[in-house]
Amino acid sequence: MEASALTSSAVTSVAKVVRVASGSAVVLPLARIATVVIGGVVAMAAVPMVLSAMGFTAAGIASSSIAAKMMSAAAIANGGGVASGSLVATLQSLGA
Repeated sequence: MEASALTSSAVTSVAKVVRVASGSAVVLPLARIATVVIGGVVAMAAVPMVLSAMGFTAAGIASSSIAAKMMSAAAIANGGGVASGSLVATLQSLGA
């Protein structure tokens, strides 16, 4: 009985949020939209710099870097190799 009451309560809460959101048309000012777009562009430009600073470079993982420590931990955990699709492999792909 508790589960159905909890589910009913959750559905009612979601319905209230939807009603509030659909009942008021919010128009974002142009400056706010521009800020979000510029922030997204800056964030996308910063990703390669951050990865390079961590040691994920086009030439491979830099020695004595955060990336090297991550790779070492991943290799130990996987019995000697870094699994494809792992966090380290993905970051290396993005950094290259």
